[in-house]
Amino acid sequence: MIDFFYDLAYMLPLNIVSTLTLLTYLGRQENSILGCLVSSFVIILALTLRHTGKKERFLIGGVVIAAMLGLYWVLGEEKRTVLYERFGFLLWIIAIAFICIIVGRLAQDYLWLKIVVSLLLIANVVYLMVGKIEVSGVTIAASWLVILIYLAELVQVGWEKSGYTDLKSHIALITPVILLIFILGCLLPAPDDPFDWRLAKNIWKMTVTEYKRITGYLANRNDEYKYTGFTEDATVAGAVASNGDGKEVMLIYTDDRSFDRLYMGGITFEKFVANGWETELKGEDNYRQFDLLETRAAIAKYNQGYEREYIAEDTIEVESRLFNTRHVFLPIKSNLDTPKTVIPKYKETEENVVTNSRIRYGDLYSLSYYRLNFANEELIALIDSAQAIEEEEWNSIIRKAAVSDKEDCSYENYQAYRNAIYQKYLTAIQQKDGAYEGISPELQAVIDEVTAGIEGDYERLKALSDYLQTMDYNTHPGVIPTKVTNASQYLDYFILESRTGYCVHYATAMTLLARACGYPARYVQGYYVKKNSKTNEVLVTEKYAHSWAEVYFDNFGWVTFEATPGYSVSKGWNVGSKVDASGQMGYIPHAAETETSETAPLDEIPQQEVKKEIHISYIVIPVFLAVFFGAAYLFINQLVTKHKYRKMNLEEKVRFLIQRNLRILKLLGYPISAKETIEEFRGRVVADIESHSEEVTDQRNTHDAMLSLSFLKLYEKLIYSDYECSDDDVTLMEHDYELLKNEIRTRGFRYRFYIL
Repeated sequence: MIDFFYDLAYMLPLNIVSTLTLLTYLGRQENSILGCLVSSFVIILALTLRHTGKKERFLIGGVVIAAMLGLYWVLGEEKRTVLYERFGFLLWIIAIAFICIIVGRLAQDYLWLKIVVSLLLIANVVYLMVGKIEVSGVTIAASWLVILIYLAELVQVGWEKSGYTDLKSHIALITPVILLIFILGCLLPAPDDPFDWRLAKNIWKMTVTEYKRITGYLANRNDEYKYTGFTEDATVAGAVASNGDGKEVMLIYTDDRSFDRLYMGGITFEKFVANGWETELKGEDNYRQFDLLETRAAIAKYNQGYEREYIAEDTIEVESRLFNTRHVFLPIKSNLDTPKTVIPKYKETEENVVTNSRIRYGDLYSLSYYRLNFANEELIALIDSAQAIEEEEWNSIIRKAAVSDKEDCSYENYQAYRNAIYQKYLTAIQQKDGAYEGISPELQAVIDEVTAGIEGDYERLKALSDYLQTMDYNTHPGVIPTKVTNASQYLDYFILESRTGYCVHYATAMTLLARACGYPARYVQGYYVKKNSKTNEVLVTEKYAHSWAEVYFDNFGWVTFEATPGYSVSKGWNVGSKVDASGQMGYIPHAAETETSETAPLDEIPQQEVKKEIHISYIVIPVFLAVFFGAAYLFINQLVTKHKYRKMNLEEKVRFLIQRNLRILKLLGYPISAKETIEEFRGRVVADIESHSEEVTDQRNTHDAMLSLSFLKLYEKLIYSDYECSDDDVTLMEHDYELLKNEIRTRGFRYRFYIL
């Protein structure tokens, strides 16, 4: 039995995988149960025939063939044709079963074949998933069941152990455990849609993230912004840093595929000193929230009920690819006071968001922010003509924004915020002694010429940024002369002499020009994210590093200005294109419902029930032929055996009867072991019979025969000596044989069937 289950473990799971895979490729998944039953029957039948004697093989095989021939004959030609058409695929199933028998048998002896089969199974699973082919969970689980059995045998072969080390027994005994794993795998819920690799991607992503997080931290623990194009100091000098190998900075996810570009600010600067910018990251404030609230209040005051014609909320998720940073990169007008924004513990300082602990590779944070719609001409008019916001209007907007419970968003603090902006971002152009630096007449002439005839603050500043964009972009503009030591001298040099540079130069010029014209402005450093694909994610690398200017408009808030050639601010969206009756953007009306047909659906049409009758002859005739063949075989076998027995010499008869007696003892539960002698076997059987002597008192003769087991003594003589058999020995063997047959008859029908 061990050999049978060992072979079954090798062949049956492989057969199930092959059968289900074949039916998948044939598009016959609905016949999976039938296919598995047929193929499993073939496997079990083949193994049964293999592990029985020659006569039993012929008997069992003949009975099955007789039954199948009987069924084939009784069906008739017409039904056989229908059977071929509907179930012709079963011929492929049977062929696959025989192939699995051969492969399974060879795999028991050859390691290379185990490896080949395992690789083929893995490749098949991968192909099914990559091709998004619908496949049952049983197919996947059975594939891994085969591989687990192979691995279990390899472990057993390589495991040095003492005691009972029979390989087949070990595999047969642990197969139920592996089978339990298979059943649990089949019971696991599977998605209705084909596998989309999400799990595999998540595992791979987690592995890569942890690896890069550790190695990156070890390599960059003392250098916060190594090779990222971002620094905490801004020097307007020399050439732009090399983009290197395009080091990854962040990965941005968004569900909004309409946005085309985004400015992710990381740090703002207010003080221009010599040839660079400085800032002090100290103190705490909530100036970003004041900026967003002021903009929304200005829009509500200008045109109530249509806010999304001017400004629209979006949400992004950012995955950090830096190893050691504290700065949170986020768009202008980010809403930090909403559940949609989730950032590690941080503080706001000087319009910057800085985390308390370092942001590592793979860390996530999400942001809610608002985009300005510069495609709406009324937004430009609003920026230029925004009126002072009264306290009642301010309180109304903070209630709408669900921040009314915050004392630091009070109207008084808002006024203090506006005063702080002018002190920080307008008077910063002053010299140390407090006197304003004068704008040279030549530069003033350029400003007057560029803004001549233009009305409105925004349009004048836009004209200046457009003018700067007509200049040359150059990543190696040369070193700024040492004579340039203040803002006025820088503007004269850059606009009137050099007229070339990269983003640092242009953002600096735009910031200083805005201040020279009387507008608070700040220099911002971060990343310019341009989305050039239709996916919902953008990988930001160091080459996206950028600088730009942001200008404050009284009673409206901060607005981004782009002065670097080749760059531009997102224009926004067309107004009124997706506005519902309530004036809210983003409403898409449902398509008109199609009219229902008056014709009743097919599933509602009454179907005439067809009764499928199975003719009794389909069962009776195959069973009759099987029984007839079995009976005829047993009868003929008895005649042939008796004929052969009569022609045997004395020793052959004795040996024949000894083998029969041993077979009966085995049926009675006393098989002889290969590790014990005949005398040891006899002693074991006699001892067991004596312990149950009370149960056989009514069968004294049989008990005495079994207790003596005289044929074993004779068997021992034949093996270990030159003993010559006599007629008395044959008579004794025949007598013991009859007694043992009588014992078999007392055990019930099953034993009687075996004795045949």
